[in-house]
Amino acid sequence: MAEIRFVSKDDCKEAAALADFVFRDKEQSSMAVAFPSIFSGSYESSIGVYEEDKLVAFAGLVPSVLQIGPSRVPIFSLGAVCTHPDFRGRGYAGAMQNEAFSHIEKSGGTMLLVSGELDIYLRNGCRRFGAMREYSLKPETAARIEHKSSNRKLIVREARESDWFMLNELDEANPVRYRRSMYELATLTRAEAIASIYKLKHRIYVAEEAGTAIAFAIVAVKAQWETGSQPRVIEWAGEAEAAALILACAVRENSLSELGLFVPWQEKALQSALEPASYEPTTNSGTVKIVNPMRLWERLQPYLFERNKELASRISLADANTGEEGAVELTVDGIAYSLHADELTTLLFDPEPQLPAELAGNSIVQALFPCLCHTHRVFISSEKERLRMIFDCHTHLFGPGHFGGPTLAAAKRAWGEHTEMLALPEQHEENIKDIDGAIVLAFDGPATGMNVPNEYVADYVSKKPGRLFGFASVDPNRDNAAGILEAAIKEYGLSGLKLGPIYQNFYPDSKEHYELYAKADELKLPILWHQGTSFVPEGYLDASRPAMLDPIARAFPNLKMIIAHMGHPWTDECIAVVRKNPAMFMDISALGTRPWQFYNAMVLAVEYGVTHKILFGSDYPFFTTAQTIERFRAINDLTEGTKLPRIPEQVIEDIIHRNTPDLLGLK
Repeated sequence: MAEIRFVSKDDCKEAAALADFVFRDKEQSSMAVAFPSIFSGSYESSIGVYEEDKLVAFAGLVPSVLQIGPSRVPIFSLGAVCTHPDFRGRGYAGAMQNEAFSHIEKSGGTMLLVSGELDIYLRNGCRRFGAMREYSLKPETAARIEHKSSNRKLIVREARESDWFMLNELDEANPVRYRRSMYELATLTRAEAIASIYKLKHRIYVAEEAGTAIAFAIVAVKAQWETGSQPRVIEWAGEAEAAALILACAVRENSLSELGLFVPWQEKALQSALEPASYEPTTNSGTVKIVNPMRLWERLQPYLFERNKELASRISLADANTGEEGAVELTVDGIAYSLHADELTTLLFDPEPQLPAELAGNSIVQALFPCLCHTHRVFISSEKERLRMIFDCHTHLFGPGHFGGPTLAAAKRAWGEHTEMLALPEQHEENIKDIDGAIVLAFDGPATGMNVPNEYVADYVSKKPGRLFGFASVDPNRDNAAGILEAAIKEYGLSGLKLGPIYQNFYPDSKEHYELYAKADELKLPILWHQGTSFVPEGYLDASRPAMLDPIARAFPNLKMIIAHMGHPWTDECIAVVRKNPAMFMDISALGTRPWQFYNAMVLAVEYGVTHKILFGSDYPFFTTAQTIERFRAINDLTEGTKLPRIPEQVIEDIIHRNTPDLLGLK
């Protein structure tokens, strides 16, 4: 029986060990070192799930005070959320979030900042917020910034131990900041939390004018470890032009090919100082949930009245009393406007809030909001961008003799006589070395010469439990197919079922196969379907339309099914089927070879609002995981110089980082 409780100081060592197991490798410092506010035990507000008194899931929950001008806002930050691989798929992450919301309410907190934007956070009411510019500072641009400042007698140097009073004063001058002591600033800086994620190290630079320090910046650069991570700016404070000069000097002194930097929308002075550096618009890297709107509104009153006393007196907020979580009533000059939770979040955080037209155009609203001017500095101790999962839901193993008959003959015709279909375990392991995990597919297709045994896949995935998940395959035309599936699951510990009508030559909507689907439903096994075309002449193309799965989805509404390759070439039909059936998903595997088809499929998925049901998959070895990511991120290249709609970058990144094991209930 699982028990959810606060993690005591005595259990923090166990919590750090779990987080290290999930997030770190041998070259990285322990999470206990990198995130002392979570793992030191000074706070006992973090949450754990215990089974038989063993910590199996953890969520770091840390209280702090956010200073926004004269307002002091009590908040919590959530990070280092992890579950041991053996205990995933049991709903523990969501349960810990709910416990966190309850604790924040009891503690007098106002909102939760989350160092992640996974689906599980969004489903529990967290929202993306704010606007940023993501800069890439390159040597030629850095040289121009240095030249712009050449008329000033500024000296840039590395920080010394005698600089802490100055660093603290510059940090405290930020209009929006965590309230923290000089000791806390030094502790977090030494911990190198964000830098350690990327296997980078801190260098602190100071800019002086006439002997007085006027700016500092913390830059993460490459250390002794091999890493492909981009050097980046962790934090800065002080005069904008001096800070920009520091960054330019850091590029030159460290021989950097580029330096990454996130600049919030409201920091116009730094944006101007960085010209002509290139940038991409984006949002904050985390999410936010307003837990108690009325308490937050009360805390913001000093800030609002300082901004405009007369206008602030003409606006008020009250609970909507509708029963809807987070719903409020905003009254402006005696006129009441009903806002749901998302609208209140966008009002407070976004420079271009998505509000009803009559409210968005109100001059008082425009003058006072957005008021929460968050910056990258707010996330110094909680941002974990790299820890977003990358999980490949569609990969293959092909050993000697597994790929033959009509399928191999067709492959040789398409790709050349010397084609040899092999994807050995050591090759697969190399493909997935930089991601979090993958599904590995067996295949039982005697009609077309494909035979990847269940035991072959099981032997491989058993070496990496919790990271690799094997899907069994059973030809539905076999006698007692349901019994064969059950035996494969129980004997080999596999996690799902792979079917492909065009390779197995069966009609999926035929009732004679429903016993197999019922067994998958009983065992809670997701089914991954190759429900699309193939070049194998012997295959049943008429059995491969995505719509043929609709009656199965109606008969088994809780049976999770994934349509591979977005059902190509019938991507529109696939989207329609997935949209109407709650337990159905689709993946993007192999679509990178047809960029125009891929682009149009994604446009349609965006228009139908089903991008949250798209899973990331590569179809390895036909494409590597890295190639699939690269091609997906380049999907908008087709729109350059046209009026074609772009696929939102956030949609692309959400799919790449989708937590497929949780969605499919893989264990």
